[in-house]
Amino acid sequence: MAYVVRRLGDGIELLVFDLEGLPKMGTQVPAGGIRSTESRKEAALREVKEETGLDTMRVVTELGIVESPHPASGRTRQTSYWVLEAAEELPARWRHAVASDDEDGGIVFLCRWEPLPLVVALVDQQGLLLSQLPLLLG
Repeated sequence: MAYVVRRLGDGIELLVFDLEGLPKMGTQVPAGGIRSTESRKEAALREVKEETGLDTMRVVTELGIVESPHPASGRTRQTSYWVLEAAEELPARWRHAVASDDEDGGIVFLCRWEPLPLVVALVDQQGLLLSQLPLLLG
């Protein structure tokens, strides 16, 4: 899971997205599984690129690993939370369509920046460690 942030004036904004045509999926941050050939950090960077199109950012830190039940299967899963800082000028909103032949092909991510503290709810406990960001980023 990746908390991608940017500084705007005196504030901090978090990158979130909704899925076009799937409002019931809720507002999310980049997240996904780890491939057998990659580290947790590499997986976070890959998921950000796949889901938002961003590929230039600075890794700030790994906040921690949280164990919780998977919402569909109930099986225990580990979620690694990463903080990444956007390293490029970005618009307030953009649309990113996944161009691939895998299961995410054709999905459209509606990306935007939201100020912290976040007032919109994130799905599936994705906001669990958000309270650490202001202390970490000062």
